[in-house]
Amino acid sequence: LPAQRPDRIIGLPEDLELLRRPMLSRDGEDHARLRRLVSRAFTVRRVAGLRPRVEAIVSGLLDDIAAAGADGSPVDLVEALAYPVPITVICELVGVPEDDRDRWREFARLLIQPDPGRMPDVTRGMVAHVRALIEARRREPADDLLSALVTVHDDDGDRLSEQELLDMTVNLTVAGFETTAHVLAKGTLALLSRPDRLDALRADPQLWPTAVHELVRTCGPVPAGAPRYAAEDTEIAGTPVPAGTAVLPGLLSANFDPRVVDRPDELDVRRRPARGEGHLGFGHGAHYCLGAALARQEVEVVLSALVTRFRACGSPSRRTARRGWASSGCPLCPSTWTARRRSGAPQRAARVS
Repeated sequence: LPAQRPDRIIGLPEDLELLRRPMLSRDGEDHARLRRLVSRAFTVRRVAGLRPRVEAIVSGLLDDIAAAGADGSPVDLVEALAYPVPITVICELVGVPEDDRDRWREFARLLIQPDPGRMPDVTRGMVAHVRALIEARRREPADDLLSALVTVHDDDGDRLSEQELLDMTVNLTVAGFETTAHVLAKGTLALLSRPDRLDALRADPQLWPTAVHELVRTCGPVPAGAPRYAAEDTEIAGTPVPAGTAVLPGLLSANFDPRVVDRPDELDVRRRPARGEGHLGFGHGAHYCLGAALARQEVEVVLSALVTRFRACGSPSRRTARRGWASSGCPLCPSTWTARRRSGAPQRAARVS
């Protein structure tokens, strides 16, 4: 049977061009043009400038977790932290007003747990909303990514088309939501299962950037890359690949290749990335993840704040994983945590799951 397109699987309306040709599915000059234009807006300075806001968002969510679990009630860490952080940060980055963010959260949730019956109406509302945002930024630019995308142009005056602007804005939701949520959830479980790694990170917070690389390597959200097709008869590792054959690169399995990574099954928070990053968690080459710096920042801020604010008191266990359509899903990680005492604040406990 012919494979279904992902946009049809999740119920995106057929009359909309939305996500029909995302940047990841383009190659050659078509891809290079889009990448060049978007990269001019998605700068290191813009991502770095977002960090104080990310820290404030995470601090507020941890306050909510502590309050919700003050009586010992269980708190779902995926729902309370891993999911809210990425979509809220995306909204901050794009420049979505606070009053409109519920629409983005609903759309993002449908991308994770598709409901083809509701998706068409929600998508049409989302498209109308983004188009209105684009027009608003044309009239009155702001210091956000959407304004930068609206005004960015190449040396020859080339700009993003209306459809490309729309696709790129919505594509940020797809690319930056579940993937980051997955690493946050699975990374938390990985650290809770290894108290010695947690102790090392608490003793030396300078290890966090290195630890984030290692968590992305071992807890990567995307098991395989986009299929590629052999242009001619060739051979890969002794296996004949006839022309026209699809080749699916295994990203997560490659991250555990002992020829590249020493002791690949070990989570080593002191491991220095080799050969670039030492992993394919963010892809490689022309399609290397545009938001890698932002994702690393989110993972570092969330997990460092979580393990600083709370101390695990119980043994974590794995429960049923939620599955999305594009990645390998977010595990639930039950554990009992105790909030560290702040000056003048009572000791509180939260059972985080």
